[in-house]
Amino acid sequence: MADDTITETEINSILAAAEVAGQALTALGNDIDARLQDIDDTMFQQGRDKPTAAEQTEIGRLRASRDKLREDDAQLDFDTLVQLDRSQTVRDLTARLKTVNDGIKKTLDDLKRVEKVAAAVAKAADALTKVASGLAGLAAKLA
Repeated sequence: MADDTITETEINSILAAAEVAGQALTALGNDIDARLQDIDDTMFQQGRDKPTAAEQTEIGRLRASRDKLREDDAQLDFDTLVQLDRSQTVRDLTARLKTVNDGIKKTLDDLKRVEKVAAAVAKAADALTKVASGLAGLAAKLA
């Protein structure tokens, strides 16, 4: 299997390309929204509650285009993540996070053991306090 890792420069290039594509999709979405608003404005200016047949057709086309843009944006995000996932930087970060998580789990397990020991020590101290109190009472009676 060929090494399919990518460098930090390639990561930056992937992110830059995704940013440009995302901006283009956003601009198209804004254009669609502006045209839909134009239709609403025209209806308002003409005192109409409903669009004409031609406007209704255009509204349907614009909404379908906007839905397609959303799908394209989601696909762009997915494709970008897939490309980034191949990077050695992401692999290194994942390995470091696993090491940190393993360390945190070990610390938590250690704290749970310490808690059990502390509870046992507290019980023993309580028992010793009761014994000492009993001995003090006995000594007072004997004196």
